[in-house]
Amino acid sequence: MRTPHAVIVARAAAFRAAPTTTEALLWEALRAEKLGGRFRRQVVLGRYIADLLAPRAKLVVEVDGEVQSGRTGADARRDRDLGRMGYRALRLSRELVQERLEEAVALVVAALGEIPRYRGADSGPARTVALEQMVARRLEARHHDPTSRRTP
Repeated sequence: MRTPHAVIVARAAAFRAAPTTTEALLWEALRAEKLGGRFRRQVVLGRYIADLLAPRAKLVVEVDGEVQSGRTGADARRDRDLGRMGYRALRLSRELVQERLEEAVALVVAALGEIPRYRGADSGPARTVALEQMVARRLEARHHDPTSRRTP
């Protein structure tokens, strides 16, 4: 019989293998240290699985979709538990990520900027402009690509 921790680790691996369209879109914008910090996907933190985590910043980014609707109490409890472990949670709606990706990324950048070690060179104007241009190019390509994974 598997332990509860082994079950949650297996579940996180399954989530990494089959991300939602929204998670994949945000991950593409955040991965490879494009914001000056490293992000990981579907990370086990205690009894929870974080959608995205900036480990050095201890920032958890959650993409809330249909599954989370009506779960405000559970989400608040989860955020409180994560806070006790030293993490901050940033919740982004699925609609925000799908329809206004630049705004969603800007919120992540702002959350990272609130953390002292992420201020300075990592959040300078050149990096911000480059990030905005990269996101705009990807959105434009997605808009014109009929095979994109965007959901209606």
